[in-house]
Amino acid sequence: MDSSLREKNLAPNFEFWSTRAGFSIGGAEAYYSPTSPYWRAYVVGVENTIRVVILGLPLATIVGIFFGVCLLSTNFLVKTIARVYVEILRNTPLLVQLFACYFILVLALPAIRFAIEVPQGNPLLALSNRGLVLPAFYATDRFMPFAVIAIVGLVMAYVVQRELGQISERTGKPTPRLWIALGIVVAAAVIGWGVATAAPAPETAAVTNGSETVEMPVGEAMAQNLLTNEQLREVARAPFFMEQPRRQGLRYVAGVNYSGEYIALLLGLVVYTSAFIAEIVRAGIQAVDKGQVEAARALGFGYGKTLRLIILPQALRVIIPPMGNQYLNLAKNSASPSPFRTPTFFKSATRSSTSPDRPSLCSWSSWRPISP
Repeated sequence: MDSSLREKNLAPNFEFWSTRAGFSIGGAEAYYSPTSPYWRAYVVGVENTIRVVILGLPLATIVGIFFGVCLLSTNFLVKTIARVYVEILRNTPLLVQLFACYFILVLALPAIRFAIEVPQGNPLLALSNRGLVLPAFYATDRFMPFAVIAIVGLVMAYVVQRELGQISERTGKPTPRLWIALGIVVAAAVIGWGVATAAPAPETAAVTNGSETVEMPVGEAMAQNLLTNEQLREVARAPFFMEQPRRQGLRYVAGVNYSGEYIALLLGLVVYTSAFIAEIVRAGIQAVDKGQVEAARALGFGYGKTLRLIILPQALRVIIPPMGNQYLNLAKNSASPSPFRTPTFFKSATRSSTSPDRPSLCSWSSWRPISP
């Protein structure tokens, strides 16, 4: 590729990254504009890709394993529903499913003025055709001691759980190592919370009212939403505080906002990929020797215990390689042409290298690291 580009007098480099991008990215108006450089457009795409993948992979895995197990169920209704789910979704183009998720599911939700709020009036969740709004959590000045003690508790729980497992293997006597480890984690969290909240909190805070700055009781200022996030970090007694969704006019000004386009893209990718994962799980389970299952039943193991301790551990050697390919496909499919304003880093990279004097090094460097 390098020699071919040099023959055309196109040296492969990233010098153009500092120049003006000249195109807009929907949904990123707050921190990106057409006057931003190309590297900023690429970073926005990376952020969107991570947001899709970090939730899409675990959700697709959970749904795929569930339907993969259901495909082998002895219950006719469960098996038929799973088979219909897998066959229809695997044989329907992804773009059709993305359009269906957006235009049939997301746009069918109520408008933002009639948004579904749970609970009503003081919501922890708000759902409308503009997307989903969830509470935002922020660390306070007291978070560090809590985090240190919690991490120490996690390490201790891991060490104790591992030691108890080795003791059980040597003696043959089962120990409730999971419950003991969980107890250590809970105890560490409680101790950390107590240490973090031990210091007294300020009773008043400086609040700006027009051109004047006055001192107000913290409780009164919080009730009237007069404190900034920085002030909340300083006056909060807990290691972190929660900012609930709050509507102002026709938009939510607090909380974490997931746009309708993002929800539709995530839902479409999860549903589509889970159908392929279900077939992989089914094949992996059926690859396990039936004698293993019969031996487990002879020992009195139930179906759930047999699946967890005998079948799935042996099926992983068949499941893991193709499962990795599906994970890559989910990340790559996030760049599918769609009606969504959520460009991933594949789209941003491709759009950044469309001019003839700008080699496709950006696109190539994006695809190659995650391609086998």
